[in-house]
Amino acid sequence: MPSFKQKLIIIIITAGLALIAIFYKTTPITKPTHQTTQATIQVKEPLILTTNPSPLEEATILPTQIIELTFNYSIVAPSELKHKIDPPADIKIELSADKKTVKVVPIKPYKLGSGYTLFIQPDTKFEGGKILKDEKIFHFKTISYKGI
Repeated sequence: MPSFKQKLIIIIITAGLALIAIFYKTTPITKPTHQTTQATIQVKEPLILTTNPSPLEEATILPTQIIELTFNYSIVAPSELKHKIDPPADIKIELSADKKTVKVVPIKPYKLGSGYTLFIQPDTKFEGGKILKDEKIFHFKTISYKGI
């Protein structure tokens, strides 16, 4: 004759198997009728796809850290990225080989413990005659250092 513990374990296992069977049968696994691929999705306007650091908004970075913004379209030239940083900082703009990733490189380190706002302004020009319509704004700060 099984003990009370053994009966309880058998009941729990049976209930678990019954629940698995019920949910397995009521949750149909279906194949999609069509696949959506990146090639079939066409966005008509330039967008920022990713940032590094991610997310850039409210990020805390090192004073010498390079910020990267990756767009869905290639930028015509580094000079065509309309940007501003506040407070002003000594930066340069570089583009990746495919011209989709913008690198914001500090020439002089950002000030420690300071907040900055990076504006990517409208009228930034992309290949194919595309233009950024809305301003993109990112707030970030640098690490604080209180000394030893």
